[in-house]
Amino acid sequence: MSATNDSSQDRSLALVSSADAKTPAPHDAKSHVSSDRPIGTLAADRYGLKLSFIPRLVRVALDWPTEDGLVVGLYGSWGIGKTSVLNMFRDYVHQKPEQYQNVHVASFNPWLYEDTGALVTSFFATIAAELDKDEQEDEKKLWAPFEAVRGLLPKAKGKKDEKKPWKEAARALKAMGTFLTVASKGISLFGFNVDAKLVKDAVDAGTGAFKQVGEFSSGLAGLAELADGGQKKFDTHRSTVEEALRTLGADNGRLVVLIDDVDRMNKTELLSLLRLIRTVADLPYVTLVVAMDDERVRDILSKAVSEGYGQGYLDKIVQVPMHVPLPERDAIKNELVAQIEATLSATGHTLPDSLTPSEYSEPAELRRLVSLVRTPRDLARYLNGVRMLLLAGADPDIHTTDAALIEALRIFYPDVYDRVRSHKHFLTVDWSYEHRAPKDNEQVRSARTAELDALIGGQNAESLGARKEESVRDLLRLLFGDVTDPNAHQTRGAADVAERRIRNFAFFDNYFRYAPRTGMVTRRETEDFFKRVWAFAAEGNTIGIAEILAAEFADRDEAVEDLMLQELEHNIRNASPHVMERLGEGLLKANERLSPNLSVKLLAKLLRVAVTSQFHEDEWSPEKAKALTQKILQTAADSLSVIQLYWLLTHENSLGRENLQKLNAAWILRVDKELRVGDLFEGDAHEGLNVFAHALNLVRQLGDSCPVSLNEFQSEMVKYIVRQPEHLPQALRMAARGTTSRPLVLLTTNRSETEPFDSLKNAFGDYKQLQPAYEAFREKKLDAGPYGRLIEDFGTILALPSRDAP
Repeated sequence: MSATNDSSQDRSLALVSSADAKTPAPHDAKSHVSSDRPIGTLAADRYGLKLSFIPRLVRVALDWPTEDGLVVGLYGSWGIGKTSVLNMFRDYVHQKPEQYQNVHVASFNPWLYEDTGALVTSFFATIAAELDKDEQEDEKKLWAPFEAVRGLLPKAKGKKDEKKPWKEAARALKAMGTFLTVASKGISLFGFNVDAKLVKDAVDAGTGAFKQVGEFSSGLAGLAELADGGQKKFDTHRSTVEEALRTLGADNGRLVVLIDDVDRMNKTELLSLLRLIRTVADLPYVTLVVAMDDERVRDILSKAVSEGYGQGYLDKIVQVPMHVPLPERDAIKNELVAQIEATLSATGHTLPDSLTPSEYSEPAELRRLVSLVRTPRDLARYLNGVRMLLLAGADPDIHTTDAALIEALRIFYPDVYDRVRSHKHFLTVDWSYEHRAPKDNEQVRSARTAELDALIGGQNAESLGARKEESVRDLLRLLFGDVTDPNAHQTRGAADVAERRIRNFAFFDNYFRYAPRTGMVTRRETEDFFKRVWAFAAEGNTIGIAEILAAEFADRDEAVEDLMLQELEHNIRNASPHVMERLGEGLLKANERLSPNLSVKLLAKLLRVAVTSQFHEDEWSPEKAKALTQKILQTAADSLSVIQLYWLLTHENSLGRENLQKLNAAWILRVDKELRVGDLFEGDAHEGLNVFAHALNLVRQLGDSCPVSLNEFQSEMVKYIVRQPEHLPQALRMAARGTTSRPLVLLTTNRSETEPFDSLKNAFGDYKQLQPAYEAFREKKLDAGPYGRLIEDFGTILALPSRDAP
């Protein structure tokens, strides 16, 4: 609620919950900050205020060298902990009963009252109750043994206790409060304008209406006397209060009134309260500790210059200003770390290194977070946001440090946070992947820098200010890296997927919708998956591994499969040689239960790790890695299909030259075998064509080291096509020319006279041996699909004489 705009509904709610609002939350790591409730005891202090500031405040308030009343201004911005300071003040006094046995501390919150009348009445009633409290407690203790018969005894009419005239003072304070409540204008008493006739009329009406209420009727009757007696009666009540307070001061006592939430009042309420404070401060041995955001109060007073106030009026009220100190940096850091650690512990996770301070250093992520938090309320708001993000759903599937950083952006820079949400593509997609045509990197960097500036500053790039802009840039750098670098995303890879980093396109939205996308495999699920795989591998149970792989990858869409594969690559980097070997065997046993493409991708990840990783020396050595790779490749050459091996050869470039040569030779033998007794195309005409072309090129490249000669391979190709003429169009594709927009042809005016014949000879050797396949194709009226023109051209070529040119 603002200082100038409130509602009765807000006040009503505040009155109902005011007791709870001032009750400290338990001091434990799970709850004591989350509600943003003030602490109530010195023991709950986490920022060192009890060590020096609270004692100093108490000394100023209670050891004032004169009997004059004193107003201490407890200044601080919203959220700095002013209410907590007031509560610790009370607890400090309470813990030193011998030193402060005659100190009375009353607490008053003026914001809880809707109008000036209620404010004045409650203010004096609060002070009166505090002064009368000791006598009431003493009376209860005295009568406790006789409580059962107390009502049968006559009331005592003893003399007034001169040492503790609290009851008379309390009655006088209540009468003063009631009088000033009814008053509205007229003669001036006690700093307020009072209209005696209005008071008299109000008393007459009120006494009749409330005769059944003893204390209130008594107060009204007292007002009637006061209205009749005027200034004399009022001064009598005031003298009674002063006499009681001087008696208190003679015993080293003092009345302290703690006033809170002054900066939440509107102008009318504030002016009334300040008049009350100034008036009560004229009483002896009274200290009023008034907690407020002095800048907000001065701003309100600046709007009341015409009424005789202004910003300087506050200085006339407050004699001793004391500013609540900001928490020390280490205290903020320790509390922040403890709270995040407690939240993670509740979810079964540990604090990451990036948020763990050491004796000699502090991670950049933690350093930035601590720099943003200035007040206890800042910390409470921030930690609540982090909790909401980390505890969202059963498994929000996010990276702890990224969650802490993006939540800091939301709490402290909400406008930038909103723009980040709408810039997913810019912040997460690899520019070089989308723009493969070569471009000037400096030009790209310039363009991306301009886009980053717009993201940070919005329409007005100057709005943040230099210091805040530096903070925002650092947060974005910690979250997304250098987004102005065109090649920055290339180094992220599997680790970002496994860790669910916000800078990965697939997981960016998890941080804003508080849940993973439907169908995604969460990190917790993958951790469980890998634990089971490692357990089976340790047992040597390759069948169990195969069953797990088949079950976990079943019915996954390709995008989810790719993410799981990247996680596999990341996790197996720490596996032992034994686990790696069993994993490879289990994978190949699952081959028939997985999609052909997925099996190859899984094997490629396994081989890439075995070939390229730097392993622990106590388990791995280059020799062990080499032996394992060759063993897996040999098993794969026997287990995978010809097309699967083709995919592996053409898409995995990390096998190394020696491994690649061996696999190429083994694959050529597999292709040659399929040409003799199998179906090379395996129902996939497109990939069969690719196999034809790639195998033919490999035979030429390997030369004498190839286990099959070029003539032998071409001869087997021709025999295969004759045996299965339906594949003739795909085979002829190797000798054809054309584009995606033009039909594939053998004969064209763009080719030389001998080129078609040379192309056919290059592919098949004696291409005339394909004539039986052509005739069978025509006779069976097979469908050539998009290669109809090739069949026509080939028929024309076959009809020509056996010579190099037509």
